[in-house]
Amino acid sequence: MDKSKPLDMLVIEPTKIDGQEVAAGTILKQCEPGLAMDLASGGKARAATDEAVAWWRQKAKSDAAASAAAAEAAASRVTAEDARMASMVAAAVASALKAAGVVGKAAA
Repeated sequence: MDKSKPLDMLVIEPTKIDGQEVAAGTILKQCEPGLAMDLASGGKARAATDEAVAWWRQKAKSDAAASAAAAEAAASRVTAEDARMASMVAAAVASALKAAGVVGKAAA
């Protein structure tokens, strides 16, 4: 890598540059060599080669799929918990009605 030429960098960890938030996945065009070296040595960015960009896209897809699976699992847990709570409430109401003598009386 020629240290005197600007190069494109792929941000792989969210970072701040000159006080601005830069999201992971951002490609910094014509990044100054000093900044590029600082970002790379800090593990925040790497040279935006075709391979690095393809790796990032695959990682983003995998992360999105994992997030979707986690959200689906959380939704099913909530649904199961709601069903369990509804069953408990129904049992408590039935028990209270039975104790009050409401259940089992014929309508007059």
